[in-house]
Amino acid sequence: ASSLSVALPPSIEYETVATRFCEEEFTLKDLRKVYAIIWGCELEDLDAANFKRKVAPDKSDQFVVALDKYRSYEHLWKTDKQQQLVKFEQKAPTGVMFDARLQSYSRVVVDCEAMDKAIEVDFMGVGVSTLLVDIQEHAKAWIQAIAALMRKMGHEQVADMAFNINQMSGTLDSDPETLEEL
Repeated sequence: ASSLSVALPPSIEYETVATRFCEEEFTLKDLRKVYAIIWGCELEDLDAANFKRKVAPDKSDQFVVALDKYRSYEHLWKTDKQQQLVKFEQKAPTGVMFDARLQSYSRVVVDCEAMDKAIEVDFMGVGVSTLLVDIQEHAKAWIQAIAALMRKMGHEQVADMAFNINQMSGTLDSDPETLEEL
């Protein structure tokens, strides 16, 4: 095992080469064992806290920055869907307005499919596939809610048009008495 340390460059302390001697997923203790072999010492000689500070300094800031791109989707679950749909309905939206919303949420679904399923910072990774699935499900729920509102408003408009046609068709058979009736 000590001959292994001769074959590796001294810069191993600053590179992630040692991680290649670990399984695909490993703990810091597993990595510490590899370093103990490389440095030719006992595992107990490597203080766990100091090792963690040297090899895996606090990467939380880097992970937070990497995760920030997902924050742009938090409106999908933080926004009160019912309240937003009521406001949208009050605007008497046109087909173009409905289409813009539906396209926006559809784009979220497609974008999530194309995103990486893990965030890598140095030799550490965080799986985000579950988060991506949740984002997609929330976007799909918005699509369904908007489509339901569109259907509802469409049915109401058709009913109003049918009522108006029935009213007007009754007056078609009578002769107009004034210019306004004509």
